Amino acid sequence: MNKSYCALPFRETMMVPGDVLLLCCAHNTNVIIKNSFDETFKSGKIQEIRELMLSGKPVSGCEQCYIAESQGIESLRERSIKKYGVVTDIKLQAVEIQFDNVCNLKCRMCTSAQSHLIYNDEVEIFGKAISWKKFIETDRYKEIDISELKEVRIHGGEPFLSPRAEEFFYKIIQENQIKQLSISTPTNGMIKPTGAFLTAIQQCKVLSIIISIDAYGDLNDYFRSKSNFNTVIDNLDFFYSLIDQRPVGSTTVGVSTTVNVYNVNKLQELDLFLQSRYPYLKVGKSFLHNPDYLRISCLPKDYKNKIRHTVVEYPNVLKMLDKEDTDYFEEFIFYHRQLDSIRQESLGNLNLELSEFIENYKFKKEIATEHIIKFSNFIDPGVFDD
Repeated sequence: MNKSYCALPFRETMMVPGDVLLLCCAHNTNVIIKNSFDETFKSGKIQEIRELMLSGKPVSGCEQCYIAESQGIESLRERSIKKYGVVTDIKLQAVEIQFDNVCNLKCRMCTSAQSHLIYNDEVEIFGKAISWKKFIETDRYKEIDISELKEVRIHGGEPFLSPRAEEFFYKIIQENQIKQLSISTPTNGMIKPTGAFLTAIQQCKVLSIIISIDAYGDLNDYFRSKSNFNTVIDNLDFFYSLIDQRPVGSTTVGVSTTVNVYNVNKLQELDLFLQSRYPYLKVGKSFLHNPDYLRISCLPKDYKNKIRHTVVEYPNVLKMLDKEDTDYFEEFIFYHRQLDSIRQESLGNLNLELSEFIENYKFKKEIATEHIIKFSNFIDPGVFDD
């Protein structure tokens, strides 16, 4: 098969608030559902891309896969062919959905596009919010034909708070499709599922739940504002128990830590706690890349040297820390202090090394809102107009 073909447009789609379909997580094409979900998925721009792929022509927006393959790295395109084979008929078997931006937390790396609670903070800092309105949602998931569906991947918001997610899984249960389904969902750990969502994660064929925890104890609650570490651990106990309650080998429960300026020197505290309490827990780490001023490679060299000893046991983290990058620490301090003031929060002793470095830092230039607003991708409401 040619180097342009990908199975994903034939078997999967992503749906995000605004009733928008995305080709995949690595592609920048988005198509607004106008008449119907089925028509949008099977024709128009998405069908044009399928035809380009079948003819072997390069597709604009697929550069991430092309670059990965040129470097000898297995791409999402190649993995899709391993998963589905070379298919040319259109049959929706997997869907990735962000139902809405309803959330109970205000994490410092997040935006109003993922949490409605951040909307007012952004307006106060930037003069406008990143999301085009406080509450965003998708409703066209109701039109999805679930008869061939094998996999559902959820995003948030907080999925366990979403009434739309509850409605979606209720429909799947009522139509006796739940036992053929694989479900993957993240959660901030503050909510224990109930109703149809609970039934879905108990009865689905394969389950993957990833709990976002970014530090041990109060530092987690500071970074993930409105979180409560003890509640998160109580709920993690519940999720972890599903491994024994469900069929053997059908359940993955994990913790994901997003490595950033606030927690890079505190990773071991959380890891040691999790390893001692949950021997079968899958623990993973990802790097925060945006906004730039929260990326660890953008820290000042003096601070990198100060904390370097804390990450020597994490080769990938050390590599990212040592990466040459633009120093955006002054922008970080500006945003950090803005949030602290708005939310009446304080880092204090939760990360003493970082607190002291901030306190003693000597600014080289004056920072204002215009210096940090450039790091935010504001959503233009005009894209949803007819």
